[in-house]
Amino acid sequence: MQIEALLSVLSLSALAAAGGDFAASCTDIDLISGHTLNALCYGDGFKERSFLDLNKCYATIEDGSIVPRKDGGFYGRCKSCAVTLKGILMCTCEQAEGFARTVQVDLNEHISNINGHTHCDVEDGGYDGSCYHMWNGEVECDDARVTN
Repeated sequence: MQIEALLSVLSLSALAAAGGDFAASCTDIDLISGHTLNALCYGDGFKERSFLDLNKCYATIEDGSIVPRKDGGFYGRCKSCAVTLKGILMCTCEQAEGFARTVQVDLNEHISNINGHTHCDVEDGGYDGSCYHMWNGEVECDDARVTN
């Protein structure tokens, strides 16, 4: 009975991770070129360096807010972006009137770790990140593991 309960908890944990919360199973989180999420993510017994272009997942709207949208190109109106180790994106974004404002977005709401790969799941579609083989013994990239 205890084993069944443990398996149920583990199954629920896996489902929760698939729905977002990438920062719970990824480390070394940062940005490359201001818009590409770079993270070391854990898979089933391995870890991979995963890259996800946030321009494919977010857009900037008139008030300067960043919203989830497939192929939104958010970085066209945002600069000076940084991401925290907890997955919070912070940028200075241009509003329609030309003024700039600082915005924050919790990337965990729409980005998940699927077996070592980052993935954004937005209302009008999704996008899978790519991986990079690291010299320190991490497994080879295997994009076939990514669920489309």
